[in-house]
Amino acid sequence: MWPWPYNFATAGMVIVTTLPILIVYFKFGLYKESVNFKNWKQYVIGIILAVPIWLLSLISYTDIFADFSDYARYDGDILWYFFYYFIFVALVEEFIYRVYMQGELTVLLGKAKWLAPLLASIVFGFAHIVQGSMEQVIFTFFMGLVLGYAKYFIKDCTFISVIIAHGLYDFWLAVSAFI
Repeated sequence: MWPWPYNFATAGMVIVTTLPILIVYFKFGLYKESVNFKNWKQYVIGIILAVPIWLLSLISYTDIFADFSDYARYDGDILWYFFYYFIFVALVEEFIYRVYMQGELTVLLGKAKWLAPLLASIVFGFAHIVQGSMEQVIFTFFMGLVLGYAKYFIKDCTFISVIIAHGLYDFWLAVSAFI
């Protein structure tokens, strides 16, 4: 069962909004990122990044569970939640903000390329204003900052790493809100 409001229309909207970015990226992208699925370090880094972000959210952002319960009703289908948060949320958002936007900004900013994760994180944070609160924008900004600078500074932190960190964080958060 597809949890409300995560239905086919929502999944379709995510795909439709991401499609133009994918086309531009693969056709005209200045920044290209290669993916090596055999690099085991990227998986470990992703898991390590997810844990402190999740723990920090428990300490600093107490209303996050109430906010999640407004957007999803846990129906016990844990595999759906896992799939949803990794494919429709983490993969899409990390591609847009960490690979495409941060990558393009890194190229465009030249010597000031260290600003790319900061700028991408600001946009990432404000993109979450639709979820309803400035606390979510601020927390999401800091989460994006951690993931963006980890990807920028940590050698084996890749697109896969930030997908894992983001997906695990969202998955744990959503399921924890209902347990």
